[in-house]
Amino acid sequence: MSTFLGNKERLTPSQSSLSGALSGVVTRAVISPFDVVKIRFQLQHTPIAKRQGGLGLVKSVVLLARDEGLSAFWKGHTASQLLSIVYGAVVFGVFEQITSGAWLLLPNQYHVTSAKPVISFVCGGVAGCVASVVSMPLDTLRTRMVMQRQNEVYKSTLDAFSKTCTREGMSGLIRGLIPNVAQVFPASALQFGSYTSFVCVHNMLTGRQTLSSPESLLCGALAGLISKAATLPFDFTKKRLQVQGFTSVAGRKVPQYTGVLHCVSAVYKQEGVLGFYRGAL
Repeated sequence: MSTFLGNKERLTPSQSSLSGALSGVVTRAVISPFDVVKIRFQLQHTPIAKRQGGLGLVKSVVLLARDEGLSAFWKGHTASQLLSIVYGAVVFGVFEQITSGAWLLLPNQYHVTSAKPVISFVCGGVAGCVASVVSMPLDTLRTRMVMQRQNEVYKSTLDAFSKTCTREGMSGLIRGLIPNVAQVFPASALQFGSYTSFVCVHNMLTGRQTLSSPESLLCGALAGLISKAATLPFDFTKKRLQVQGFTSVAGRKVPQYTGVLHCVSAVYKQEGVLGFYRGAL
């Protein structure tokens, strides 16, 4: 991605994959508690307007720590880390490969700064889709590990994999694939496209072609915020479909859906539009 943005030193696809995998490991270790709380919120199915059953953020954190211990904030961490490694390695490796190819194939008149965000948007979306399909089984296992209390269904990630395949077949590992791809293309496209846009703006304002670590971190954080905010409803739908096959977990009934459209329709009727934004904060 460095050459594409104008830096002299270029990362090879393998170097980009390694960088993506390592950054995924670090990021996942830090944000895991927030991700666990978000998933728990997304799997609640009471109308947000009704506080009975739809717990507030602070209360949810307190109850989770009290009932399940601090380790609960890292539930499914093995699957989460594997997901981050696989997704990060694939998405950055594929992105570097196809952007480099696109840049070489494009006519010279498109080799301008204004074209870079567009190319990043398209290539980022494609790279995200490839990575999401490859890592989808790990995403499903992570969600199922997070939803349970005290290992009531699965004892480990390997146990979750074995039981899911035995009871539901391999298709059980890719539940929610359609909303996942529908989420990941715009999410990844917006993240890479926004990041490139911020970098281009930075370069024009400062006259420099390189970013410091804090500047790169800020650009990445803003791009991620835009990406997540725009695609949260798709992520919510995916999470609801990933736990299909269970009638109840942790004493709560699991809503049953026949597919993506039924899930979207049922959530809209029962929980309203805000239901799709559970866990946003």
